[in-house]
Amino acid sequence: MYPSKLNVAEKPVWYYSDCFPPDRPYRLTSTFCHQNYQIDMHRHDFYEVNFIVRGRGVHYTERSHREIGVGDIIVVPPSAFHGYYEIDGLDVFHMLIHKNFFHRYYSDLNMLTAFQILFNADHMVRENNRDLPLFHVNGDAYAQLYELFVKLAGLEQTTSTEDHLTAYALSLMIVIRLCAEYRRQFLGNSDEANKNDGQDLSILKAVDYIHTHYAEKISLDELTKLTYMSKATLCERFRRLMGFTPANYINYYRILVAKKMLIETTRSVTEIAQDAGFFDTSHFIRTYKKYEGISPSLLRASLPGNRIDESHRESGA
Repeated sequence: MYPSKLNVAEKPVWYYSDCFPPDRPYRLTSTFCHQNYQIDMHRHDFYEVNFIVRGRGVHYTERSHREIGVGDIIVVPPSAFHGYYEIDGLDVFHMLIHKNFFHRYYSDLNMLTAFQILFNADHMVRENNRDLPLFHVNGDAYAQLYELFVKLAGLEQTTSTEDHLTAYALSLMIVIRLCAEYRRQFLGNSDEANKNDGQDLSILKAVDYIHTHYAEKISLDELTKLTYMSKATLCERFRRLMGFTPANYINYYRILVAKKMLIETTRSVTEIAQDAGFFDTSHFIRTYKKYEGISPSLLRASLPGNRIDESHRESGA
């Protein structure tokens, strides 16, 4: 039998500064899994998504408590007191969401009723005496979310810019998937809304494909086949969601990868260009200057303790 209420935790309030260290300013979500999870009542000043992936437990709020199990999802808004009591091997994925995470796409996301309920719920919970949003996923929806959470948690300790971008894309995929599933279960099933949600998820799959295959030739035809969209629709939806055309985003991501190698290795510019997906060194140099404002060799020359190695100086620098 479980208790009717929980005590207040030893640390009752968690702040942004506790969970988003200043040395990682570009990481706007933090994702990890707690096994056999149990914690007394606490609150935080950021949104948190909890995804139950094993076992059973009880989730407590100030107003009520509910038994939970595999496939349950709880969206916890800022300032809401809650806690967990572990009954039987309760494993919980947590996605902590920084206040700046939604800024870029807030106007688009906020047009979704499900987003307003799930991620603008803090004032509704307080003013309307509502409990926290909780819903259940199974089957394909569960498998897709589980895969996304595992991938995102695997990037938690990485520090590279390209991994930050991948984490941001995966986090957006989770938010869009949660909104789509909540709408399907509670708000009806508009064909147009389904189409838009599906297209956004497909765009993020294309982004994930670019992050995985950047070293290979990637054509617009490949991305249209992957997303089941026409070229015009793909380019329009991609630009709306990511702020780039597909071709520009591919170059942008390759430059991020190349910049990391320029800083962290002593490999030649030609080798780095090839490994980053550029098959012509001159094209790489021009593209690098376009995105970064300086040439690869000048970047290396600006690093502490480094000088331009004449044997590695690229033409056109």
